[in-house]
Amino acid sequence: MEVSFTDFNPNTPTKDRYEYVIDYISHDFDLEFEDAFYLIKQLKHNRSSVVIYANAIADFHIFDDVLHIQIDGDGLWVAENIDLETAKEILRKVYEGCGYFGQFIPNTSREWEAWAT
Repeated sequence: MEVSFTDFNPNTPTKDRYEYVIDYISHDFDLEFEDAFYLIKQLKHNRSSVVIYANAIADFHIFDDVLHIQIDGDGLWVAENIDLETAKEILRKVYEGCGYFGQFIPNTSREWEAWAT
């Protein structure tokens, strides 16, 4: 699956424009499930992300030192803070070709904060 990995330097301040290599690195890969999950586990610094391009675009990223997911697919856009276990289940669904994730966030009893697109 097509995966984009962006890792920000932990000392990069918030600014209007970031410079490649100085502030962050970015690579595109064709990865299997376990390799993509490995990258998600490596996310540590704000603005760092792993984006999976499939039936739904799944953007796993660090915001305010917390893992978040944004999903854009099947006429729906969602954004939530999640833990690694939930990230793995969402990633599994993406790799299975799922574009719809149901009413509840996987491994939780929380409903998605969802918006129609």
